[in-house]
Amino acid sequence: MPEKKTSFSFLPLATVAVVLTGAAAGAYLYFKGSFTKLGPLESAQIVPDEALVAAYIDTDPEAWSKLQEFGTTEAQGAIAKGLEEFKTNLLDEKNINYDQDLKPWVDGVMVSLLPASPTPDLPEQEANLLIVVGIKDKIAALNFARKLESRDDVKTEEISYKGVKITKTDSKENKTTYIALLDDYVAIAIDQGMLENAIDTVKGEPSLANKLGSAKSISSSIDKVQNPIARFYMPDYAGAMEKFIELVPEAGELPEEIKYVKSGAIVVGLNDAGVRVKAFAEVDPAGFENPEQGKNKFTSRFPAETLALVGGRGLAWAWSGLVAGAASQPEVQELVDELRTSFKQEADLDVDSEVFGWMDGEFAAGVFVPPQGIPAGAMIFETSDRGTAEVALQKLEAYVQKNLPIKLEVKQKDIQGVEVTEWTIPIQNQPLGGYGWLDDNSVFMVLGGPFLDAIAVPAANPLDASPNYQAIAGSLPQSNYSYFYLDMERLMVLAGPLLLQGGGQFPPETQAILYSIQGIGIAATAANYTTEMDMLLALKKTGS
Repeated sequence: MPEKKTSFSFLPLATVAVVLTGAAAGAYLYFKGSFTKLGPLESAQIVPDEALVAAYIDTDPEAWSKLQEFGTTEAQGAIAKGLEEFKTNLLDEKNINYDQDLKPWVDGVMVSLLPASPTPDLPEQEANLLIVVGIKDKIAALNFARKLESRDDVKTEEISYKGVKITKTDSKENKTTYIALLDDYVAIAIDQGMLENAIDTVKGEPSLANKLGSAKSISSSIDKVQNPIARFYMPDYAGAMEKFIELVPEAGELPEEIKYVKSGAIVVGLNDAGVRVKAFAEVDPAGFENPEQGKNKFTSRFPAETLALVGGRGLAWAWSGLVAGAASQPEVQELVDELRTSFKQEADLDVDSEVFGWMDGEFAAGVFVPPQGIPAGAMIFETSDRGTAEVALQKLEAYVQKNLPIKLEVKQKDIQGVEVTEWTIPIQNQPLGGYGWLDDNSVFMVLGGPFLDAIAVPAANPLDASPNYQAIAGSLPQSNYSYFYLDMERLMVLAGPLLLQGGGQFPPETQAILYSIQGIGIAATAANYTTEMDMLLALKKTGS
């Protein structure tokens, strides 16, 4: 019976040391020199081009040092603790210090997932992992290796493949690992065939770098991210998703739309405002229609006290896409049918024409908390079919009147030239909300409290001019097809004590981090059949 091979720690150090201290390897490292700056594209030259997913983590301490500029003392302590735990999990040796032993020579780590090797005795989910570790300082790497070379609990066997020495090691924990020194890198796998494929790649077979280089629109966008610390690549997005479906059958069938996504990437960076995340996807024109996008004019209608805002354009377009995709996805079709039935039975509304069909322009929906302290919600919709929109509003109004347990009074009023319909509870003389038209094509609704004028009248202090909005979303693309804004600092002031009451659900470290977040901003754009999601996790500066 073949010996069962188990998964290995992220960096099996004793095994790496054996490779680095080999006579030829030691001489190579010594005479090669001291410092070579490496990067994700260089690491990708080691990875075969059939890689499904690849992640590159930058180990440059300068890149990570930006985190020290943000958060409270407690938050910084929590982050430091998390980083230390991460460093510990990287290692299979308890007597190794990451900062002293590894940081001087490790220059980036790339982990890639490839299709399963044909080796029959390896579990599929374990047989397709390849790790590439960059060596930036050869002398430091050799010194580290000599520190571990006296180990007697690791058995080694040398294998030659196309002139490259592969070291097979078996530890007392019954872990088998294959490692090879490839120029400025150490390549690690638990399957010999996987490592041989990496050697073939170094010798000229197509590499992941070829694919990443061909995706020029994604590569150029990634290069614009300041101070990147992590990158994630899916050069064959649809293929990776199909593989996931094979491994996890309960996930169901692959949605038809996914098959038109050619490749994807995510990059995470640190800048002066906080954590910046960009996600990209290249799509096949045959199955993708570029959404309409433009500058968001409704953000200026919301007051500076807005807590959260989501918006964009083309809800009708999005609904049509959902309906089209439902044809090949029974669970989505079930949802569509349920929505159609519910709206028709409850409010006599046709979902296709009277709910989403007329919402063909810009939209925005937000929650704001005026100085009075009473939360209110508002929505604004732009339409080219005012007639259908008015019919839908009348039906909605009738539904509210019918289902409220108390009488609802409907009256018309003028707010600085804007005709609005106000809903009031007579017994309390308390406005519940209402709606009106800002112009011939833009209708708004307000729910909760007497705040119709907050939207009907242009805000004296509009949201998009406020310091908080500028800090959280000001650097994001202002011309987009969808966006999201959350003032986390305001949310924690208003709801933090309630959310964290008793502290049972949130440990102190989590609470400290939550209170260090200023806000979250997201914007989505599309051009030349490439979609991009841009997010900023805005963090409060230390001492602010």
